[in-house]
Parts: sequence; C-alpha cells; structure tokens
Amino acid sequence: MTDGYAELTLDRQHPPAPGLLRNLRIASSSTCGIVCLLIFSWRVRSFSCWDSVWVQLPLSKSAHLISAEGRIVIWFEHSSQLKSWFRFDVDPMSIHRSGTGGDRHPWIGFYFGSNTTTLKFAHCFLMMVSAAVAALPWCPPRFGLRGFLIVTTAIAIAVSAIAAADSWPR
Repeated sequence: MTDGYAELTLDRQHPPAPGLLRNLRIASSSTCGIVCLLIFSWRVRSFSCWDSVWVQLPLSKSAHLISAEGRIVIWFEHSSQLKSWFRFDVDPMSIHRSGTGGDRHPWIGFYFGSNTTTLKFAHCFLMMVSAAVAALPWCPPRFGLRGFLIVTTAIAIAVSAIAAADSWPR
C-alpha cells in the first residue's frame, strides 16, 4: 500500500485453474437461463391464475406479492395486521378480472405512499434482465462497431417482439 492506494498484485505462483473461470461462466449462464425459463412459465401461468403471497416482516411490517396478467405487484406495508407470518393463495383469474381491458399495470413503476411502498413490473422485464445477466459473461471485453450494431439490433428485435406480444388482444 503506497500513498493510501492499494496495489493489485497477481499471485504468479498460484494462478487460477484454467478451467475454473470457464466453469463459473457456464454455471452462472445456465443458472440465469433456468431462472429465465422459470419466469417465462410464471408469466404464462399468470394469465390463468392469480397468485398472492403475504409475508410478515419484522417490526410489524408486511410484504404482499401478486402475480397476474403478466405483471408482478409487490407492496410493503408499514403497519400490518396479518394473523400468520406467511400466506399463499391461488385463485382462478376469472374472479379478479375486470370487465375492461385497459386497467393493466405499466411495465415498471415505483410508488411511495405514507404507509406503503409499491413496486410494479412485468414478468418480461425480469426475463430480459435474467437473459442479459446470462449473456454477459460471454461478451468479449472489446468489440467493434459491427458487433455493437449486431447486439443493438438483436436487443431492439427482442424488445419489439415482447412489446407486441404483451399488447396482443386476448
């Protein structure tokens, strides 16, 4: 340590195993890919079932998660009156569906109230984040304009396809 800055030194006698980083890259990508597939199946399920989870948090707070119609809504209440520390309910979607189709939550939103904090986002948003994290270890450290344009085009096509599928009439 010189002048208050730490120096990064590589241990040349004990370098990391050559296959270790490759195995970690494969393991992290496959884990994120599985998470992406699970979120996709949760999205498909959300159009037929209304999943609701209540969890009692410390200091008389609670968290409530709802998954329905391709959206996830999580809100935290600062004063809770739950009878048990955990509750999971599954209802058919027909009970909760309104007559009008224009009342869906936005793709992403954050709301802060006096007694609650609410997070709203689409399942597709989680799938895109999971897919990006899965692809990140495979990106080269440097790439040129051609690679940048290919990646930008692929992302634009994926987001357009998701937006079109999300607004498709039911």
